Amino acid sequence: MTDHDTKLTGRLHEDKPRRPRSDLPQQKTRLVALARRPMVVIPVALVVGVLAGAGLVAAATPAPTATSEYRALEGRLDRSMEAKDDDIAEQRDQIRDLRVEKGKLETAASDLEKQQSAADARDAELATRESAVGAAEVAKKANEFGSGVHLVGTDIQPGQYRNSGSDSCYWSRLSGTSGSFDELIANDLPSGPTVVTILPSDAAFSSERCGTWTKIG
Repeated sequence: MTDHDTKLTGRLHEDKPRRPRSDLPQQKTRLVALARRPMVVIPVALVVGVLAGAGLVAAATPAPTATSEYRALEGRLDRSMEAKDDDIAEQRDQIRDLRVEKGKLETAASDLEKQQSAADARDAELATRESAVGAAEVAKKANEFGSGVHLVGTDIQPGQYRNSGSDSCYWSRLSGTSGSFDELIANDLPSGPTVVTILPSDAAFSSERCGTWTKIG
């Protein structure tokens, strides 16, 4: 040993013999058991296949709106809506036609009312004319008479009368109706038309074969 070696710090110790570990047999036994246990190896290809199959199943499942049932239901709904639209359109056409017919009926009713009013006016005018004619006829009859004995103031009115004329006419004004000659006021046998004035004081007027007497005044 050199002086250099004598300068080393610390003391050199002799190697002591190592004591055996008491747990080594147990660890060895565990290692052997693990070596004998069969290992489960899952092939990577199998995992990949399973995952790919799941993807294919997901891809093969169609969307709900792409199924035939959905398309059939959608078709039925579309046809039902089209039918309803057609019904609504037809009803609208019927309503339009009914409104047109209603307008025609209202126009016809208005025309009929006007015609009825015109007819009523004509009837009223005709009734007025008939009444006037009837009154005129009554007045004419009251102012006309023929053969016979007529009471003045009852059958005929006093006034001036003209006859239609005759060659065998005979008339007489009377103060009474007993038939006595004393009741004779005036008489005549005219040939052709003649005019006679009947006074209010006369009791009667007699006419034979003189035609029709008409009051002229």
